[in-house]
Amino acid sequence: MDVVIPIHSTSRPLERAIRSVTEQACAARVRITVVGHGLSEADFGGRLPAGIRFITVVDGKRSAAGPMNAGIAAATAEYLCRLDSDDYLEPGALDAWVEHVIRERPDVLLARLRLQGENPMPNPLTRALRSRRLDLVKDRLSYRTNPLGLIRLGVLRDLGLSFTEDLAVGEDLEIGLRLWSSALRVDYASKSPCYVVSDDATDRVTLADRSARVELGATERILRQSWLSNASPATKRSIAVKLLRTHVLDYVTRPGQITLSTGGELDFLRSLMLSMTALSPGFVAPFSRADRMVIDELLDPASTSESLVRAVKRRSSATRYATLLTPRLRNVLDRESTIRRYLGYRLGR
Repeated sequence: MDVVIPIHSTSRPLERAIRSVTEQACAARVRITVVGHGLSEADFGGRLPAGIRFITVVDGKRSAAGPMNAGIAAATAEYLCRLDSDDYLEPGALDAWVEHVIRERPDVLLARLRLQGENPMPNPLTRALRSRRLDLVKDRLSYRTNPLGLIRLGVLRDLGLSFTEDLAVGEDLEIGLRLWSSALRVDYASKSPCYVVSDDATDRVTLADRSARVELGATERILRQSWLSNASPATKRSIAVKLLRTHVLDYVTRPGQITLSTGGELDFLRSLMLSMTALSPGFVAPFSRADRMVIDELLDPASTSESLVRAVKRRSSATRYATLLTPRLRNVLDRESTIRRYLGYRLGR
C-alpha cells in the first residue's frame, strides 16, 4: 500500500497526517511518500519519522497536481491512497479499507468523508443500502470527484489518468469523472471510520478568491473533452448537472462574489452554459425555481452583470416553496432535483 502526502508549506500539520497512518494496525504494510512542492527534506528540520520516503517537485505552479502526480509515478503497490498534508485518517480507517479491498477487490474504494468537528458527509448520495458496484448516474458519483480512499494503481496507468496540472483549482475534476465513467468497480466504505478534511489550514489554495475563468477553468476543460462528448446521454446529463450545481452556481451565488463587469466574465459564464446545454439539452429541468432565477439569467443573451446580481439576490431571498420545487411539477422527484436530494440527506444517504 502506497500513501502519498503532497505538501507545499512547512506550516502544515504534517506530523498529524503521518501519525494517522503509522498508528493504523496495517502500518507495517504501508509505504508513506511525502512529496514536497518546492520543499526539500531539510526544510522540515528533522520532523519526518524514519522510514518516510521524501520526493521534491519544483514546478513553479500553485497546484497540488504536480506533487500528487509525482507520488503516483513513484508508487509501486497495488493500491494507492492520497492524504492531504492538513487532513488525517480516523483510527481504523485504513485498516478497514485494506480489509475491504483484499476481500472485495474493487478498482476504487471511496472513503467516507467528515469535515473536522462535524458529522460524516452524505457524499456520494447513493441509492438506499448501496455501497458496492456504484453507478455514476444512479449513485450520483459525479459529486465526489476527488477519489479519496484507495485506488488500484494499475487502473490509473491503464487509463493514463493523472491529476490535471496548470489549474489553480479543480485538478481532481477530470480524474474523478473519468474513473466513474470508465465501467470500473467502485465501492464506498460507508460504515468505516472517516477521512477527515481539516479546517485548521489558513493557506489552502481552494480558499483563494479567483476570477470566473480561473475558478471554472477545470469546468471549461471538461466540457471540451472527447470522452465526455462520446459518453451516454445519462452520463452527459449527470455531469452537466453537477458542473452547473457545484461549480457555476456555487461560484456565481457565493456571497460577495459577483464582480462580473470587467474582463468578459459574464460572456465566459454564458459560454459555459451554452456548452452544457449543447452537451445535454434540457439538463436544467431538475433545478429548483429559485436556481432557475439565476440559470435563466445566465442563459439570456440580453442579461447584464447588474441583472445577474439582481437574480442572485432574488434567489437568496426565495421562498422555501421556490427553493424546493421545479418549474414543472413532473420534475420534482427527478433524481437530481433539490427535494430528492433533501430527502436523501434526511434518510442518511
